[in-house]
Amino acid sequence: MLGVLVRPVSLVLAPFFLLYWLAVPLPASLGGDAPLFGARGPSDPLLLNAFFLFYLATARDERLGPRALAALRVVAGLLFLAHGLEKVVGSRVPFELMSLRGLAAVLENVGGPMLALGLFTRPLAFLLSGEMAVAYFMTYAPRGLWESFVLPTMEAAILNCFLFLFFWAAGPGAWSLDGLIFRRPLPSRF
Repeated sequence: MLGVLVRPVSLVLAPFFLLYWLAVPLPASLGGDAPLFGARGPSDPLLLNAFFLFYLATARDERLGPRALAALRVVAGLLFLAHGLEKVVGSRVPFELMSLRGLAAVLENVGGPMLALGLFTRPLAFLLSGEMAVAYFMTYAPRGLWESFVLPTMEAAILNCFLFLFFWAAGPGAWSLDGLIFRRPLPSRF
């Protein structure tokens, strides 16, 4: 009974998240007042929620469901690449390859484009989910559950962790290199 209204509510909320992103974070970043993406930008959860809600609204449609999943995968991969690039060139902290931050940068700079292209989606998503779990438990979890989500960007690690677990279970959707390489479209399990 709880899931009865998921599709219509998702269909209504998805455009609102996208419109809010277009109205507030995008103009602020274009004006130079605030970063759009990355650790200091608030727009990652807005975009991911918009595309995830669109996927939920279309998941049962055989034509739109895989395409919405692919769009979510591409957006998540490009956002992950933006975080990786920020660690290498946009950070106030010096970049050290032989550190956990360096390992995260490599995973994000290599894994982001691979995820966006849909290459080895399931094993890659499992690996990236583990990276995000480690990031959450090392950075935010020691503060306690409620203190882990005080600032607007603190939920990104746990959000990405579960999003990547979702990709591990659901697969790449349409328009993936996995589908081209293995010569068959990988079905979505959800």
